[in-house]
Amino acid sequence: MLHDFVGDEELPSAVRLNATFRSLGVLFGPVVGSALLLGLGPTAGIFVNVLFYLPLTLFLFRTKFTGHTRDHGAPRARVGLMESVRVLKAVGSNHTLVSMIILGGLGSFFVGASMQSAMPIFAQDLGAGGAASGEGIDGASLAYGVLLFANGAGGVLGGILLEATGRIRPTVLAAVISTAVYGVTSLFFAMSTSYPLAVGLLLIGGVANLASMSIGQTVVQLLAPPADRGRVIGVYGVSANGLRAGSGFTVGLLGAAIGVHWSLGLSAAALCVGTVLAAVYALRGGKAVPVGGAAPV
Repeated sequence: MLHDFVGDEELPSAVRLNATFRSLGVLFGPVVGSALLLGLGPTAGIFVNVLFYLPLTLFLFRTKFTGHTRDHGAPRARVGLMESVRVLKAVGSNHTLVSMIILGGLGSFFVGASMQSAMPIFAQDLGAGGAASGEGIDGASLAYGVLLFANGAGGVLGGILLEATGRIRPTVLAAVISTAVYGVTSLFFAMSTSYPLAVGLLLIGGVANLASMSIGQTVVQLLAPPADRGRVIGVYGVSANGLRAGSGFTVGLLGAAIGVHWSLGLSAAALCVGTVLAAVYALRGGKAVPVGGAAPV
């Protein structure tokens, strides 16, 4: 849908803004949720939360679907099982597309949302606030909140910087580097014993993760054949979002056996190795030229 809205030239900006506002939701969502819980209670709070979606839902019901209007009316086959298999085969022959799909899945599978779930443990082990000094739950909660805020703030900051400067073009190299930075910062965060250093690493990692996701999605949309763009993006979405369940095993389940620090460190190291392999695979496919005359990737 983003490509239909803005076209090739403005697509990188649209993807960045979309990802940035998603990060804003992650950043301020817990604040709004806490305010509703404390102010209205759990029952009334959840109903008010549902009402937030009502205006947009009614608006979408009244919005007419005009279909795809770009790409000069490129024919699109009906969705079906065999068509999906055909699209997957077509994607498999494009090393650049496959590498971007792999990069999107690597970060989700090895780190994903498990880092946020493990933040209370890291806050306690890093010895910040009441977690170490015995000041009680308030100090521990503050330490946890700062770590969680740093991670979300990094995504927002990354989106603003990328959009304001426009210096980083949507290329395979940029996607690889940003994913590698995300893996390295996650690795050092798992190894860190300094609370301020951990906060800084989360901030940098949030910027890198935002860049990796937005650049990877942009490259996939630009390179996908117009007639199959929606289905190719669907494959990318399954990889980048659906594989987050895997982090429950790579970090969560493994962490129960060997400790969260070790499990996150090993998972982050695997992310770095996988990023290098994906980069090598992309290079083996040669230089890919995106559709619509966009910047080469």
